[in-house]
Amino acid sequence: MWGWEVPPVCLFTNLFGVECLGCGLTRSFTYMGHGDLHAAVDLHLFGPVLYVLVLAQLPLRVWRLWKTREGIGEG
Repeated sequence: MWGWEVPPVCLFTNLFGVECLGCGLTRSFTYMGHGDLHAAVDLHLFGPVLYVLVLAQLPLRVWRLWKTREGIGEG
């Protein structure tokens, strides 16, 4: 970041000096959002899977919000 090294924020990494199983997952998810599947898989194999699962639930969430909103005016 402008020549500054960002320290690791993972408690596991800070304590033991090795990456935990979740390290890279957020960055992988972000790369998927930018459409870079190769970089996402390189960072964490589960990142693209998580991204697809989150996208798959969006239509259901929108539908439920819509139905809740319709029910507010009734009564």
